[in-house]
Amino acid sequence: MYLVIDDDPLICQIFEDILSSEGVETKAFSNASEVAPLLQKESIDGVIIDYHLGEFNGVEAIEGLRQQGLSHEVPTLILSSDTSEEVQRDCQDHNLEFISKYDPDLFSQIYDKLDIPLR
Repeated sequence: MYLVIDDDPLICQIFEDILSSEGVETKAFSNASEVAPLLQKESIDGVIIDYHLGEFNGVEAIEGLRQQGLSHEVPTLILSSDTSEEVQRDCQDHNLEFISKYDPDLFSQIYDKLDIPLR
């Protein structure tokens, strides 16, 4: 199962719809704290998370989820429309892959980096 975490419900729905249409089991959440109970019940294959999540950023949220049981082996992508050097450096400093939401090959990159086979 792949997780999508974004504070914009529309983005969550779009990602869930597109990934599901490719046969990818996906659950979307608008708040990272909603994910914690799932970590004990489900096998997580990958995480796609927005950088700007309100009171936390995506890097902080992933660090918190890792403390609650998300394996460091689970591939994690940070997405953002904020392509500033600061955001990219923060992701890099935490060994997290950054992809711009404006990337014209966004979904191809997601499939490739999370090793999701296309139908």
